[in-house]
Amino acid sequence: VFYFFNFLFFAYVVFLWAFLVSWVGQDARRRGVSEDSRRIYQVLVLIFTLPGLLLYFLMRPHLTLAEKERVEMEEELLKLELEKLRRESK
Repeated sequence: VFYFFNFLFFAYVVFLWAFLVSWVGQDARRRGVSEDSRRIYQVLVLIFTLPGLLLYFLMRPHLTLAEKERVEMEEELLKLELEKLRRESK
């Protein structure tokens, strides 16, 4: 019985480890990180696990590509509205 629970714990840790490596790759892709940097982050998480994950969190871009695009669209909309107000006030 002890060996069975030991095996389950080991399998859980390996699954969690593989999940973290996969998640870092997917998150880095969503944030527009280059392929080389993404692989480096994944290797760091693979080798150092939690310190590697912490380093990735510190180094990753703050916004995803979709969030950057949304912010850029909002800024462009605000510029257009501001230009429209300027034209109307003249």
